[in-house]
Amino acid sequence: MAHRTAHAIGLVTLLLIATVAWGIAAPVGATTDADESAADEQLEERKQTIDPTATERAIVQGDNESADDESEEANTSRIRIVHLSPLIPEITADVGFETVAENLSFGTVSDYEVVEAGETDLEVETTENGDEILETEQTLEPAGSYSFVVIGDVTANETVQFQPALLRDEFEAPNESEASIRFIHGSPDVSAVDVTVAETNTTIAENVSYREDSDYVTVPAGNVTLEVREAADDNSGEIIRHVNLSLESGTIYSAAVTGYRNPDETPVDVPLNVGVFEDARLENESNESE
Repeated sequence: MAHRTAHAIGLVTLLLIATVAWGIAAPVGATTDADESAADEQLEERKQTIDPTATERAIVQGDNESADDESEEANTSRIRIVHLSPLIPEITADVGFETVAENLSFGTVSDYEVVEAGETDLEVETTENGDEILETEQTLEPAGSYSFVVIGDVTANETVQFQPALLRDEFEAPNESEASIRFIHGSPDVSAVDVTVAETNTTIAENVSYREDSDYVTVPAGNVTLEVREAADDNSGEIIRHVNLSLESGTIYSAAVTGYRNPDETPVDVPLNVGVFEDARLENESNESE
């Protein structure tokens, strides 16, 4: 069974930056102009390879994939668990007969795990005593990547209502000077929101409601300020939260709002916060050591 870890997002900045090894571009044996041109083309092709696991285990894809590898990809999917509810204790999650997350607490996200595609059972239980929180049947498309978001709210009789969301992680590779980011709405007492970048007035998300996510949007890499606003025409609503981020080039992120806008009126005193975690990044490989 593959080694699994839970990455802490943290409740202050909720910032997750996974450590992924980058290869060093070093073409060997380029003695002619034609050879140098071919090496440059090969390097550019490799720079567009994506590591969709976003874990400490960098996956380097070779130039020639076997038929078995292609067949396996066509019959499998990737899924991870994102714990965004302060109401729900530490959890363990199974997809089919495979444990995909263990000891996952609020503000953490598991690694992507490879599971069989198609209709499958997804079970979530408390880690401490094994009480089942949820059992649901989900359909995972072949070669798809998914985030199963753990969120919930409190009903009128003060019981926790589990309200998970299965999100499809569909992104395109940004170029070397850009990053890609989407927004996940995980705060029960916040209405629909827009999300903008203060420096460029770029809209990251528009009219996103609780339990929904936006499409991925490409932005310039570097230091940016995200503004979470009440949804309004022209994305000009009141700013209810902002967060300063440092986005690395060639990297794909998800930003998520968690907690409560009015924590005094909820069972847990967890104020509104915005966190960011890494979904994937471009591989930068040219030659592997022998």
